[in-house]
Amino acid sequence: MSSTVLKRPIEVGNTLRDMGTKKEWLIETAQTMAVSAAECTENDPHGSRGWRRYQMGTRRLRETHLPSGAWERDATDQIASI
Repeated sequence: MSSTVLKRPIEVGNTLRDMGTKKEWLIETAQTMAVSAAECTENDPHGSRGWRRYQMGTRRLRETHLPSGAWERDATDQIASI
């Protein structure tokens, strides 16, 4: 994994495209995660905010990335990911 920081929009866009994703999909996923965590209240069990972020972020990434065929669903060691 490279540690290069991309600053020019064209470079960012090209790199994301090469990775099989889009800036819009990642922003939408981050927004989904923030909203999901905000739905939790003080009455939810400890760790709920983090779990909801992970749960809904994973779901949204799968919804946006699996149809394109560029990314795959994974559950290695029973850890849901994409």
